[in-house]
Amino acid sequence: MNKFEQTNFENVLQVNQRLEIMLAAVPGKKFASRIEEVHDDHLVIAMPMTKGQPIILNHGSKFFARLVVHQSAYQLTCTFIDKRLNPIPVWLVSRPADIKKIQQRAFVRLDSSMPVRWQFLTETEDDPLISSTIRDISGGGVRIITKNPVPLGSKLKVMIDLPGIGPLELSSEVVRIDQPQADLPIFWVGTKFLDIPENIRSKIIKYIFKKQVEERQKGL
Repeated sequence: MNKFEQTNFENVLQVNQRLEIMLAAVPGKKFASRIEEVHDDHLVIAMPMTKGQPIILNHGSKFFARLVVHQSAYQLTCTFIDKRLNPIPVWLVSRPADIKKIQQRAFVRLDSSMPVRWQFLTETEDDPLISSTIRDISGGGVRIITKNPVPLGSKLKVMIDLPGIGPLELSSEVVRIDQPQADLPIFWVGTKFLDIPENIRSKIIKYIFKKQVEERQKGL
């Protein structure tokens, strides 16, 4: 199955919606923007910046943008048309050639070192709580740093406290185990969320998006 699914433009393109801009010339980098105006044949979006300098594309250049709205993440394909500097610097871009809803496994991950507590989910729930650290988080799951491997398929209760959201208790399943250095007893335990309410997933995605924008504004 393709990791994307098509969706309606009207449900996604909203004024003041924040965007992440991705350019082929700068692979791996994302630049903050937002939708300023929505027209029948084009959009006006805030001009992306890098280290305080505006980014200008050649006419006809294609680029990708990502956004989160209505509890889901989307990717757009647009074409740069022109720039406008007054009253604020903006890009004029084509209406998206397509808008694709990003399914769970394609959610962007945020590197993080926040504390986490977790325990094995059992019928008695008498397993001890284990304190660890998160390596990264996405709308689909978290990767936990542990001192011991955790069997694939294990069901866990994961407890994290996201700034601006509060404490969360999430059921998860272990789907991957990595040992980055063979001579060190450190393991990266990849999990996926199970039966997570969509409003909670949306809050996690928005938190990740906000942190990424903050990091780019700081030049990180």
